[in-house]
Order: sequence, then C-alpha cells, then structure tokens
Amino acid sequence: MLMIVIRLVSTEPVEISTSVPPRTWFSYIIGFPGLTAIGSMVPLLLIAFCYIHTPSGKAPGWVLVCALLFGMMVACWLIYHMANPFYWCLTQSEIIGGMTKNRRYPLSSIEKIILGLPYKMPAVVTAMVPGMGDRYPAMRQASILVIFQNGAALPLSLRATVSGSLLMDTLVKRLENRVVRNYAYSEKETKLLRTADPNTLIRNYISRSM
Repeated sequence: MLMIVIRLVSTEPVEISTSVPPRTWFSYIIGFPGLTAIGSMVPLLLIAFCYIHTPSGKAPGWVLVCALLFGMMVACWLIYHMANPFYWCLTQSEIIGGMTKNRRYPLSSIEKIILGLPYKMPAVVTAMVPGMGDRYPAMRQASILVIFQNGAALPLSLRATVSGSLLMDTLVKRLENRVVRNYAYSEKETKLLRTADPNTLIRNYISRSM
C-alpha cells in the first residue's frame, strides 16, 4: 500500500528582524559632525582653560586630537542609543531587543498584547511640530503594548522601521488568544505611556499605573 504524506509547510518566517531605515542612517551620518562638535565642547573648554596661561597659550596638537576623538566617541554613543531601540528580532520562542540582542523576552512570559497606545499629546508638541497633530494618533494606533506576567510593559512602535510592520503583525497573529482590542486606558496609564521611551521596557508598569 502506497502512502502519500503531505506536509504542510508554513510560509511564516522563522525569524523576523527590524532595523533603522537607510534614510535614518543617512540623517545620522549628516548629523555626526554636529554631534562630534557637541561632544568635543567640554574637553576643548577644559583644554583652553588649562593652556591659556602657558607661555605659548596654545595646546599641543595631540591634545586637540584627543579632544576630537573623545567627541567622536560621544557622537557614536549618542547615535547607538538613538538607533538601538528600533532593532528587534522575533523568533519562534522569544522577542529580542537591541543591536547586540541583549534584551530577551520569552513569548511564554507575555500575558497580553493591547492593540494601540493612548495618543493624547501635549499641546506644546502639536504647536511646535506642524502636522504632528494629524499624524500622531495614527502612529499610536498602529502601535502595541506588550504586558508581561511580571507586571512590566513594552510599548512597541516599529512601523517606521524595516520589517517593523511584519514583526508586529506576526507577533499579534501568533499570540491571537492574548490580544486585547478597544482597550480603554486610564489617565495614569496615558500619562505613563506618553512620557515613556518608545520600544523600551517599563518596569513595574502595572503597579505604577494603578
């Protein structure tokens, strides 16, 4: 007897990774000299103060080079911390954050996923950024809030990143039985999430929002 076994292969990616779009990296590169100048400012002021009363009144070239290198290190550090929150990886068993993948959260530790974030925005931001009042609600509604069993929360807003929409949609689909729709945020939750850094874990979220 001939038995034919048909194996259904899932088309869902085994691993999904997000990254900062090329245009954002381009803006980082353009801003690198300015960030370097900011980082070099303090050491240059200290150098000027130390050498102003010397006979030459000038610092040696190597000292200025060291100040410049310090400024470049500060610029790299700032760019890393600006880009790092937008690097995530979704595997079959966990969601991993950071360019170095140093933040690991097992999917089994997720209690629920709330679709959308509160989009109440300070009036001063609306006044300072033209058009943000129209774009901001849509951005927040396209985000999700991951609540963990230990009471921590992770607001994820990755739609603007490479593969960000795919990662978030796949996570929601994979944990469909834990998804909460049309959630009504309290005033405390709104205030806490409005000031929270994007894509960064909020420890003790449940206790702080009660």
